[in-house]
Amino acid sequence: MPYVMKMTGEVDPEKLKEAFQAMINRHEILRTAFVTVDGEPVQKILDNAEADFEYSESNEPDKKIIAEYLCAFDLSNPPLLRVKLVNKGSYHLFILDMHHIVSDGMSENILVNELTALYNGQELAPLTHQYKDYSEWMRTRDLSSQAEYWKNQFNDEIPVLDMPLDYPRPQVQSHVGSTVSVMTDVEVSDSIKALSEKTGATEYMIFLAALMVTLSKYSRQEDIVIGSPISGRTHKDTEHMLGMFINTLAMRGYPEGEKTFGEFLNEIRETCLNAYENQEYPFEELVEAVEVHRDLSRNPIFDVLMVMQNNEEAEANLNNVQLADDNNAELSAAKFDLDYNIIPRGNRYEISLQFCTALFTRETAERILANYLEVFKNTASNSHQKLSDVEMLTESDKTQITEKFNDTYADYQTNKTLAELFEEQVSKTPENIAVIFEDKSLTYAELNRKANSLAYTLRNNGVKPNDFVAIIADRSIEMICGVYGVVKSGAAYVPMEPTYPKERIQYMFKDCKPKAVLTYTKENIDLPDEIPVINLDLNSDIWNSGSENLVLANKPDDVAYCIYTSGTSGEPKGVIIENHSVANHLNVMRNKFYAESGNGAAPLFTSFAFDFVVPAIFGTILYGDTLAVMKDVQSLARYSEENTLAVFKITPSY
Repeated sequence: MPYVMKMTGEVDPEKLKEAFQAMINRHEILRTAFVTVDGEPVQKILDNAEADFEYSESNEPDKKIIAEYLCAFDLSNPPLLRVKLVNKGSYHLFILDMHHIVSDGMSENILVNELTALYNGQELAPLTHQYKDYSEWMRTRDLSSQAEYWKNQFNDEIPVLDMPLDYPRPQVQSHVGSTVSVMTDVEVSDSIKALSEKTGATEYMIFLAALMVTLSKYSRQEDIVIGSPISGRTHKDTEHMLGMFINTLAMRGYPEGEKTFGEFLNEIRETCLNAYENQEYPFEELVEAVEVHRDLSRNPIFDVLMVMQNNEEAEANLNNVQLADDNNAELSAAKFDLDYNIIPRGNRYEISLQFCTALFTRETAERILANYLEVFKNTASNSHQKLSDVEMLTESDKTQITEKFNDTYADYQTNKTLAELFEEQVSKTPENIAVIFEDKSLTYAELNRKANSLAYTLRNNGVKPNDFVAIIADRSIEMICGVYGVVKSGAAYVPMEPTYPKERIQYMFKDCKPKAVLTYTKENIDLPDEIPVINLDLNSDIWNSGSENLVLANKPDDVAYCIYTSGTSGEPKGVIIENHSVANHLNVMRNKFYAESGNGAAPLFTSFAFDFVVPAIFGTILYGDTLAVMKDVQSLARYSEENTLAVFKITPSY
């Protein structure tokens, strides 16, 4: 628990060291070792312990000095408190570091107040009790009824918060963190206070309810657990003791969408009041008593902590010395995934979010905090709205989603068809390899001649723009020739996998009524007698029908292809896509994925009757790249060992 200040004025290092030594002599907890005896943790109080006080001069940056000084404690070697005073010339940098096992928030205030008095030469009243007395008193307490209450709160499956993360969760929980903060405006603070007066809920309860709503919207869960520390000083004799008294209360709420915020707040109010009545049952014992899935990557029971500070701030008034917080100090620790600290500042609230940097970026933490603040604005002023209607997006979030994320504008040629774009690319790179399959390949010029021959054949069979031509083919060069032949004829191709069930193929024939069928497969397919069937075998006579470019017949708004859905929700549905839509999509794909892909091929290895492969078929050849057609995924694995893949569009299963 580090504490960093700047001291200006007449700082006396020796007097400061003496004050710390007096503190250690006064409080047994500061000279307590924590060791294990027969596997059990015990406190061992030393008669004497020398203050760990270091004084030096340095011109190094504060951040560097702090980072180098803060390190792990040896719990068996007290005092578990150390101080470093660094003379920086114009001021002194004061670093106090304590381990949490001997201190809590109220202890910090007690320490600062007593340290101030001792430095200024004042005498302190003797202590009547020490921390060991509190420990022994707690051991004699009968907390069975409190234990029963907490076990009932978690007697069912305990939810695990499923927040979207920026990074994969480490296998072992990381405690490296950073902090972002925001200050509420006066209007929000006033509305929270007004809601508190109206409902009888404390400001803490309102903050807790709003945080549960925020986490629910992020996780899409309606069962949320948030940890919340409570002072634990239930006995008046503990008021002036140093030590670790706080207990953690696991607050569980059910922010279901149909509830109003007012209804949910009333539930949280009851939850909090009941928790306060049973606050002494140690959280550590609750973890052992209930069915918790222990995970080294997470804190047990909850991942998010929220605390609302209500301790009076201690004022350090050293003689002839002025103290101020060091705003340059970055204290990088994170006990939890997210740790919310709410501090009243006059008529406003400062909300500080400590986040684990192994899980979240600073930008995400700032957004989470802004969304939390937005929930206040929309609930404190309108507690009657349903939780499902509570808005947490900020205006900048809405702009990002509706304008930036949705900005699909791109310059592309709306007045050209796929056939025109193909011919333009052929003229630019006629000798480049356009398509390969196993040991076969075609240059752009060769592919264009094959496509022209097939297009002549199709037109001679009466095919015209917006007619459909079915292609039933195994993955091969012939299949690609078939696609580009249909494109150059001006018609639209309909891909059909040869392995489709007979009923599906017959349904598709009946539905799209193709003017011709192109085939190249080892499968035995039943084809309609009334439709012309053209074999795509490269040894066929159709490739001698003419090799010159045809007069292009279709327009940008004519259909380019039709792909059928799976039919899992009924009959398969044919989705028709026009030429200009494909051109638009390809342009976006090129800008996002292909532009800096470098030299190499793009593989086609899944079903060509799946719209997933359209960017591969056209996004390569229309832009001068090579399309590598793969027989199966094993072929792809072998190919990639010896060749460069420029861009690779793939599903997670592969």
